[in-house]
Amino acid sequence: MSTTAKKTAKKRTRAKSKNPLYVVKGKNVEPANGLFDLIVKKLNLTWLVSLLESAMVALAKEARSYKAVEAVAGFIEQIVTLCKTLLKQFSLA
Repeated sequence: MSTTAKKTAKKRTRAKSKNPLYVVKGKNVEPANGLFDLIVKKLNLTWLVSLLESAMVALAKEARSYKAVEAVAGFIEQIVTLCKTLLKQFSLA
């Protein structure tokens, strides 16, 4: 085995999580990439995340002045603060 092959094999083993997260939905088992992904998949909130993402993208596209950019940034900050508050209430963070 060449030196390059050994290095890539080591990288692959490091990249895999030693304690991966999974979401069980009936007969389906889906891997989760982190705590947020786990919560979104477990509570079936993927539609909400995609809705918020598309809303933020639309707002960012429409921001043509500094005041508009500040307003969009403030809106995003409020959403992040709300999410952090909810996570703390449910003792997930």
